[in-house]
Amino acid sequence: MIFKNLKQALASPTQVSVLKINQHEILPETVSSMHDLRELYLNSTKAWEMPKFLKEFRKLKKIELVMSNLERIPQIFFELESLEILTIKSSNITDWNIPIHVSSPISSLNLSHNLLTEIPSSIEQITTLKTLFLSHNQISSISRAFNQLKSLQRLNLDHNLLEQIPDFIFKNEQLNYLSLDGNPLNEESRKNLAEKFKLSNI
Repeated sequence: MIFKNLKQALASPTQVSVLKINQHEILPETVSSMHDLRELYLNSTKAWEMPKFLKEFRKLKKIELVMSNLERIPQIFFELESLEILTIKSSNITDWNIPIHVSSPISSLNLSHNLLTEIPSSIEQITTLKTLFLSHNQISSISRAFNQLKSLQRLNLDHNLLEQIPDFIFKNEQLNYLSLDGNPLNEESRKNLAEKFKLSNI
């Protein structure tokens, strides 16, 4: 069922499966009664953290935040038992904040247009990851633990600060899409990429 505003949706909370909220300072606690929620979209939220009641959304499969004040990925996102698609774009993310144990079956992670400077070793905890989009950040290094993402198929690193692409990235046989536009790649990396993918110009 489609609702025109939050007030209307709260009148029938059990019928809400998709919720879109614009310019809220914090996710209202009244939303916690929407137990059938499957998709959550937050645009221009001023919240610095996400409420703990999100963990009660056992059917939530998709979260998208655009232009938020978040500086790190809320750990609660890694605890949602059905979450498959997580997008936090055009925000202030500098810290991946990945816990030792990730229970969410995240297959798609989009952190484009943030302030990330590296792909950390903790990335290996997201074992279900198939798609990773990190364009328009400030990434200059990739941890060797990246090689543990055995299911990864799509990787977008456009417009970062990468000068060299480590060989271990190419050892993932599942990886079939790699985009590196707008990086200051050195001559050696360009040559290696051309050889790996049989390209004439990079």
